[in-house]
Amino acid sequence: MIKIERDKALIEKFKESHLEYFVETKPNRKSKSKSKTHNSSHPTYKEILLDIPTHLKICERDFLRFIGKNYRSILIGSPKRLESIRLIIERKFSLELRTSIADKDSAIHQHIVRIFNYKSFIGRVAHKWGAYQLTTELGVNVCPYCNRQFITTYHSDEGKTRPALDHFYDKATYPYFSISLFNLIPCCSVCNSSFKGKDEFTVTDNIHPYIEGFDEALAFSAGFEKINVNDEKFDIDSFLGAGKNYAIKLVETDLVAADKLGILSEKVRKGLNNADAFKLEAIYETHQEYIRDLIKKAIYYNEARLKDIIETHKGLFNSKEEVLSWVLGLDSNIDDFEKRILSKFIFDIANELGITRYIK
Repeated sequence: MIKIERDKALIEKFKESHLEYFVETKPNRKSKSKSKTHNSSHPTYKEILLDIPTHLKICERDFLRFIGKNYRSILIGSPKRLESIRLIIERKFSLELRTSIADKDSAIHQHIVRIFNYKSFIGRVAHKWGAYQLTTELGVNVCPYCNRQFITTYHSDEGKTRPALDHFYDKATYPYFSISLFNLIPCCSVCNSSFKGKDEFTVTDNIHPYIEGFDEALAFSAGFEKINVNDEKFDIDSFLGAGKNYAIKLVETDLVAADKLGILSEKVRKGLNNADAFKLEAIYETHQEYIRDLIKKAIYYNEARLKDIIETHKGLFNSKEEVLSWVLGLDSNIDDFEKRILSKFIFDIANELGITRYIK
C-alpha cells in the first residue's frame, strides 16, 4: 500500500551491483580440493546460463536462449518490463513448457534455479552484494504491503535479521524472476508467508510497491465522516462505549471522483485486490485501541489548544503541523507513511475525525 521511492542514483547503483553479481559470481561448490586452479574452472552464473545443456528438450533449449538474450532485463528491468517479459513468454512458449518450468522436479526448472539462484543470493555475507546489503542500503524499515510491522535490517557477529523478500511474481511459477531486482519486495513475514504466498500478482491487477502506493486513492474509514466530536450534542460515552467495535473499511478518497483520467480508479481496483490478498480490513479492525485514542485526541486537541502549545513551547514546535505530527505519532512530514507503523491508518482516521483540518 506504500510506495518504495528512492533516489535514482541509488537505484542505478543497485542495478550495477546486481548485474556485476550475476556476471562475475561463481556458485559455491562443495569439493575436497582447495586449489585455486580447481576453483577458477567454475563457471559464473552468466556462463551457466549461456552454456545450454544438450540433454534438454529443444523447446527448453529455445527457452534458455530467450532468457540468455534478455537476462539484463530479467535481472534489473523495471516491474513493467518484467510484466512485458512474462507476457512474451506466455505468447511465445507453450503451456506444457511453462508448466514444466514451474515443476520443481523437472530438469528445466532445476537448471533455471541453478542459474537464478535465490538461496545463494540471500545467503551471501553482509559485506557482499546480496539480500543483506540490498535491504540495508534500501532502508525500508516498515512493511510496504501492510504498514503494520517494522522490518529492520541488522547484521553483526552476535546476530542478524532482515526483512523477508517477497517475490511479486512467485519464484515457484517464475523461477527465472527469482533474483530479479524489482521482483524482490522487502516486507514482513506475515505478508510474505501467511497471506500472499504463491498468489498470482501482476502489475496490471495489483499495486507494486516500486511503482505506486494507493494512499491517494484509498483511505481507511471507521465510519466517522458525519461525526463532529466538537459538537455540544456529541455523546462521548456512547461513542467510546465499552466493548464497542468500529468496522474498518477501505474507501475511495474524494480525489478519485475528481480524477477525469481514471488513473486513481485503477489504483482503487488494484489497491482493493492487494487489500483482499493481505486481509487489510480484517487485520486493521483489531486496532480498536488506536481508534479510541484518536477519538480522545480529536476532542482534546482543538485548534485553540494547538495554538496554545505553539505559543507555550516556542522553538519546540513551529507550526500546527509539527504539533499534530507529535500528537499523532507520525513523521514530521505528516503524510509520509513509510517511516512509521500504522501511519496511514492513523492519518486516515484522524482525517476522518477532523483532526487534520487544522493544517489544511
